[in-house]
Formats: sequence, structure tokens, C-alpha cells
Amino acid sequence: MANGVLSWVNLADSGTASAGSAVATLPASNVQDSVVQKVWRSNASTNTYLQVDLGSAQTVGVICLAGLNIAASDTIAIALDITAAGAGAVLSVAASASNVVAGHGLWVYVLATPLSARYIRLTINASSLSPTPGYIQAGRLWVGAAWQPGRNFGYGWGQNWTDGSQIDTSPRSGAEYVNLGPKRRFVSFSFDGLTEAEARTYAREMDRVAGASGQVLFVPDPSSAYIQGDSVLGRISRSTGIVQRAFSTWGHEYEIRQSL
Repeated sequence: MANGVLSWVNLADSGTASAGSAVATLPASNVQDSVVQKVWRSNASTNTYLQVDLGSAQTVGVICLAGLNIAASDTIAIALDITAAGAGAVLSVAASASNVVAGHGLWVYVLATPLSARYIRLTINASSLSPTPGYIQAGRLWVGAAWQPGRNFGYGWGQNWTDGSQIDTSPRSGAEYVNLGPKRRFVSFSFDGLTEAEARTYAREMDRVAGASGQVLFVPDPSSAYIQGDSVLGRISRSTGIVQRAFSTWGHEYEIRQSL
């Protein structure tokens, strides 16, 4: 098991997003909106790319797509470049199964070593979507630096689904009437062995930048076969703040609520 990874600054939001194919009313720039349901959609194409130009070379540690409609067997290839997009001069990862979990729509790739890149291109081949619905869509692109503490979060971490449906019960018959609402995931975890430098440099900075309003990406185990189902892109819904556990040990508890 690899230590968990956190990212709280989305470099893609300040870049220029483009795609090999896009419906005019659902452009690539929609993936720069924090609302995952505001999607980019390819135009009658199930094999195309989504790309972002960060404007200058930036340190990239993790890449994520949320709100994907592709299947686990569909593939994604990755190309990172500095001078020209698409060649993969910095990093080229051959097309491999996305392993996107049905009902989750999340794909995450954590780089083995952070790299400096300006252009990030994701080439998606979704044969499962042909002939229907005949398009690829994604709601959020995340490209960011990654913080991986030297000591992992503790046992007792967990995840849960909440149901936003409204259920009314008839006072006479007891029959229940359901007004369906969205379901979303919550993931909770606690780092109990942070060093003072990690607590003051990284944990405190994430608290400052993300707060309760900014999005964060949490990958519990980058090496896990379940990475696409366990990871979450969302907002910090609960936080204890930084706590000094012992003379040289610091802790921080988080709960992250999935963005929809």
C-alpha cells in the first residue's frame, strides 16, 4: 500500500483547455468549472483527446478526470510536453484500460515522480460508447502537484454514500413517497504522524488555500487496483485543524464531500 496523496491547487483552471472534438454548446472549457455536471462532450466521436495548456511549465504530480461516462475497458493515453502538445516528450503513457468504476465516473493517474510540463493531453478511446450514445463526456479535469506525507493516514479511515432524496410518509397509510435526489460519497481519514515540516508547510497551506470552498483531490492508495473507486474529488466538509499529538508528531483529520 502506497501512502495517500492530496492535491489542492488545480493548475488546469488557469490554463487553456481544448479538445479534438466538442459540441459547440459543451466546449472543452467546461472541464475548468468546479461543477462536475457542467460537461465537455465530444461531437459524434468516441475516440478523441482532451488537452490543457498550462501557459508555462508547472510541476505535475497527479491528473484526474471526473464526471466521465466511459467504461472500465475503455482506454486513456497520457502525453506530457513542454514545447509542443501531443508528442509525449516529457511523459508518454500508452493507452491502457481506464478501470473507471460504474457509477463513480472518476479516473486518476498519480505520477511515479513529479514532472515539469506545460501541455497535458489525454487521448480517450471509448469503444463501449459506439454506436450509442456516440460521444465521450467529462465534467472536470484536474492537474496538480501532489503531496504524499512520509507517514500514511491511520486505520479507521472510511467512506460512505449519502442520499439527497426527500422521503415523505403519509400520516394515514404510512406509505412512503420518494422525491429522488443525488447520491454522493464522503471519505474520512486522519493523519496522525505528520512531521512538523509537513504540518506547517503542506497541511496548513491546504487549509488556507482550499478552506471549505475550494476543491481537493484525495487518492487513498495510488498503487491500489481500486484507485478509481476509492479516490474522491470534492470539498473539505469537516476538519479538526492541525493538532500537535506529541513533541515531534502532528495530526490532522479530514472529511471530503464529493463534488457533483
